[in-house]
Amino acid sequence: MAGHSVPIDFRVNPAKVSNPVERKTLLQDLLPLIEPFTGPLIETSLCEVPGGSHVALYCSDTMTLAVKLYFNGLISATVEYYTDEVNEHKISNDDGRRLERQIREKFDCSVAKVLPALKRAPSINPYFTSSDDRILEYDVDELLFSEQTEFQKVQIYHTKSFGNMLVLDDLQNLAESDLAYTHGLMNKGLENFKEKEILILGGGDGALLWELLKEKPKYVTMIDIDDAVMRSCAKHLKSVCGDCLDNYDGEHYKATGIQCKKALTMFEEQLSSLEIPVTFTQTSHYVPSFKEKWCFYQVTHKSLKT
Repeated sequence: MAGHSVPIDFRVNPAKVSNPVERKTLLQDLLPLIEPFTGPLIETSLCEVPGGSHVALYCSDTMTLAVKLYFNGLISATVEYYTDEVNEHKISNDDGRRLERQIREKFDCSVAKVLPALKRAPSINPYFTSSDDRILEYDVDELLFSEQTEFQKVQIYHTKSFGNMLVLDDLQNLAESDLAYTHGLMNKGLENFKEKEILILGGGDGALLWELLKEKPKYVTMIDIDDAVMRSCAKHLKSVCGDCLDNYDGEHYKATGIQCKKALTMFEEQLSSLEIPVTFTQTSHYVPSFKEKWCFYQVTHKSLKT
């Protein structure tokens, strides 16, 4: 069960908004394009708002249409409806493309866009954000794990496209389909990990640990601040972490839950030198230079010391 909002946006000559006759004609011409989806629409409100813009509201038996006509010619309309089935779309993507063409032809505008319906308050949230504040929608159908710890909110969702997905503080972190990401993280095929002692700061999902163990290192120590991440991934991301999180202390590895700052200080006290892997190779993809890696270490090291 969910509400649905379908954004419909286009731009017209500002005179069509400021002129009362043209504004009325615009609204009258818009309704027949929307009514095949909503049914007959009745005007319930029409008013001017501060700034020279106008707002109109229409309703049918089961749907509403809200239209804001901005003074600068932007027309922002929203069709809203409610369904028991969360993925039931009254305006499909193909419908939206046809409606865009009809709007461009009817109003002689170069910009017209109909977005897929935004789901409003469904029982399982399908929306997440990127670190730069973009909205991402996943085809989630089940929440498998959720726990608020002293450090973060830990959740695992099942998605139809990517398998189970770890989400930390509402930011998607790792899915079962992300093996290529893990291989890129470890520079697989370019770094030699055999008989090496390796420290992982973070990585509580166990994916990097599991893939590194396949490279036959001497020993891997994984540090993660939140045991809830390791517990949940051991159960729900088994295809990612294998069985390495079933037992935190293995023959060639150890996983432990302490803060990275404390761990780095502890290991620096134990080691006489700190090795930073640097790869010099001719590849078609981007490889950070020694200077970039060294600068990253210096900045990170300084922040951990303060």
